Amino acid sequence: MVVEMKTKEEILQDKTYRERRFADYRIDEMQREYDETRRMIIPLSGEYYSKGEADKDYLKKLEKIIRDVMIASLKKRDEDRMKQNVEKMVDDLKKTAEEGSSEQKE
Repeated sequence: MVVEMKTKEEILQDKTYRERRFADYRIDEMQREYDETRRMIIPLSGEYYSKGEADKDYLKKLEKIIRDVMIASLKKRDEDRMKQNVEKMVDDLKKTAEEGSSEQKE
């Protein structure tokens, strides 16, 4: 299975202005999270090269660790967003129910 990768510019060309601004913000946010995660995990360059030469699987292991941390970070962010969305939906339903009950009383 081949996944077609689009550049940031290709993605933004297909969107309206509002969608472009939103997509651009999300892309920048994801890049920022990725950079922060890499800074926390990636070893110093000397350690990276010395271990990379000594252990052939070191680079694969490091990439797996980075991937796992990124997935965990994205899952946490998505869970937080889901909680906010659910709370907003519940509030909207409560308002609708209150409006409906007040109309029925009249």
